[in-house]
Amino acid sequence: MSLFKRVWRDPGQYNPVWYLGPYFVMCCVTVAAVLFYPLAHSFVGLVLLQIVYTAILLSALYTVTRSPALFRIGLVLLIPALFANWVVNPVDNPIVSVTASMAILAIMLAAIGSMLRHIITARRISQDIIFGSIAVYLLAGVTWAFCYEFVNDITPGQVIESVGVVLTVENRAAMFHEFTYFSFITLTSVGYGDLTPIGPAARALAIVEGIFGQLYTAILIGKLVGMKVAQDG
Repeated sequence: MSLFKRVWRDPGQYNPVWYLGPYFVMCCVTVAAVLFYPLAHSFVGLVLLQIVYTAILLSALYTVTRSPALFRIGLVLLIPALFANWVVNPVDNPIVSVTASMAILAIMLAAIGSMLRHIITARRISQDIIFGSIAVYLLAGVTWAFCYEFVNDITPGQVIESVGVVLTVENRAAMFHEFTYFSFITLTSVGYGDLTPIGPAARALAIVEGIFGQLYTAILIGKLVGMKVAQDG
């Protein structure tokens, strides 16, 4: 049986020698994307940005391998996302851009929901659970960046004040870095003030993200600490 057929039929049971778990992979890819995305844009070019973009989507899809049905749905949604990333310039085709953004957000939200369900229902604190809690937080920051990009695709120039410019291929890539930066400083409640949401949709997203960042660390970390104490006791 081919590798594709094995993964398609039962993705959660495919455990090669190098397997470290989907949550660990998600953590590594997300950290690398956040750290290297601005460097890639500045020094390498759009091809590496597309690779980073694709790696985020694939690792997000990888986190839902525990659910074969959800994994297959994610594979279907991945097609328009990768098509827009590698084949069609979304700047020239708003319909493709919006469709791809919706597919990307669906994959991201499915990954976050799947991980949260696994973490919340876990009865023991394992290494996988720890990586999962980190991955959810990091993936949430990237997901909100995609949300800001989606809003900007619909109403250009209404998301963040310093990047409200006419779309081109080059500045679209730079803008996603700005969206990612703004997303994480909002998620962590740092709020440097150098970027400002100016549209009502962007402001609503920023409010929800700030609340999520505070509640997630307070509630989930408290739950994990309490479970770890009870488990060790």
